[in-house]
Amino acid sequence: MYQDTINDKQKIAVIVLYIIGTSSLVIFSLEAKKDLWLSILICYLMSVLMALMIARIKYLFPEQDLFQIFEKCFGKALSKVMDGVYILSAFYVVVLINAFLIHFIRVTALPNTPKVFLDIFVTFICIWMVKGGVELICNFATFFLVPALLSIVIMIIALFPQMHLGNLLPPFQESAGHIFHGALSNYVFPLGEAAIYAAFFKRFNTPKSSYKVLLTGVTIGALLVFAISVSTVLVLGVNLASDVYYPTYVSAARIMIGTYVHGFELVLSVVFILGAFVKTNVYFTVCCKAIARTFGFQEDYQFLITPVGLLIFGASLFFFEGPLDYTAWLKTNWVGYAFPYTFIVPTLTYIVVEVRKNKIG
Repeated sequence: MYQDTINDKQKIAVIVLYIIGTSSLVIFSLEAKKDLWLSILICYLMSVLMALMIARIKYLFPEQDLFQIFEKCFGKALSKVMDGVYILSAFYVVVLINAFLIHFIRVTALPNTPKVFLDIFVTFICIWMVKGGVELICNFATFFLVPALLSIVIMIIALFPQMHLGNLLPPFQESAGHIFHGALSNYVFPLGEAAIYAAFFKRFNTPKSSYKVLLTGVTIGALLVFAISVSTVLVLGVNLASDVYYPTYVSAARIMIGTYVHGFELVLSVVFILGAFVKTNVYFTVCCKAIARTFGFQEDYQFLITPVGLLIFGASLFFFEGPLDYTAWLKTNWVGYAFPYTFIVPTLTYIVVEVRKNKIG
């Protein structure tokens, strides 16, 4: 809804803040250890390839969202299976991010606050923003993008005196398998999720602007992921960064400028919370859109927002007990869980679109 008023800069802002959402606290390529920089570069190439495929699909179908494109490519029956993949995936990601956000607030700031009160607060904001539509989420991201970027740049500059190049030397010591798994970890969360943008944004300003928006957003996001991940490992080292729940938070806590300027981890916490709200609301919207398409409600998903939000509220309370729980799950299961909706389904769609474009256009 309201997408005709959203310009390309706002869409780029959503993508960048979406990527910042998790990358500001968690490093996803630590399997590659001192070669994590190489994993991020490989991940970026993979993400650009996916962005090009999604941009091509949107170029050929400029007035249709991803779920309408599924129906054109695969027919009604099989497209509902594809929709189901995105319903389950989007719902679970919203629950995961909300649980992550709630536990982070409890661990770092409000340890005595009952989890249920934080869950009510987070769920209420999410329902309100998604009910406001895509335009509200885009305006939110655009307003907070520059302060978030400045905070990250200042943090990295302030960490320069504590960086030790030896923490990334010698390079090329890890196996190709570890490096590639590190690239996959960053790809599935958060750099390679271009298909989610195609589901969230129904149209771009012009058919060709899909290339500009997706490639610019992914490139800026990849630069931020690279800068945050590498600077954190240069400060903490691979072993410590792997042992703590929130490595960038720990590195930011070490910033001390003069006698009085410290506590920069609080600024980083705000950046994470802003990004987390953008990311969770993008997925929340996609989940509701997919349900509406699956059951024939077309673009009318507003009436689904509150009941889906209440389901998310309950699941966020019981799916994960704490950071140890979801951190272990992410390390062992996330790549396999997210690969179908971030790579397999979009790639199949792209192949079918290219093969049958003259018939289904």
